[in-house]
Amino acid sequence: SGNVGGYYAATLFQYFGECLLMVGFTMFVAEMCRKSVPAFVYALECLMGLFVMWMLFTTKENHYFYSYIGIDTTGPFPRLVLEHGWGFYFFVAYMVVVCGCCASVCIAGMVRSGGFARKRMLCTVCAIACPWLPNVIRAMGLTGGHEVPCLGIAGAVILVGAALIKY
Repeated sequence: SGNVGGYYAATLFQYFGECLLMVGFTMFVAEMCRKSVPAFVYALECLMGLFVMWMLFTTKENHYFYSYIGIDTTGPFPRLVLEHGWGFYFFVAYMVVVCGCCASVCIAGMVRSGGFARKRMLCTVCAIACPWLPNVIRAMGLTGGHEVPCLGIAGAVILVGAALIKY
């Protein structure tokens, strides 16, 4: 796409997927580790996802998630240029909390188990790390400034599939 609208729409879909991924991780880890999660945790995750999506959908008016959205046409193809607002960092902090809690539950389960259960939880911990890959790759400058959150979703799906099917 050569316009901001096309890139922006793709970004909305990708962050929607990541918000659902956080709820899915909590459910998956609870099931894999046989832990009970209170209903208010899922309600809070859904509310956080809705808040993030609201910030994204209204970013043109309030600039909470992105303070600037534009297109750089100097390269061989147009590239979306984003300046992150406080909402983006809020989303990152939210992901840190959810991923940290899920990883700690899995690691505690790995210590108490062995064999296939340990391998299953190792796959799960690696899947929890996947949403961070796009941020690390982007910070290293490997994406040329492009947003690539879909890589985290794809990696998590592959590892969760291995945990469910293989182990």
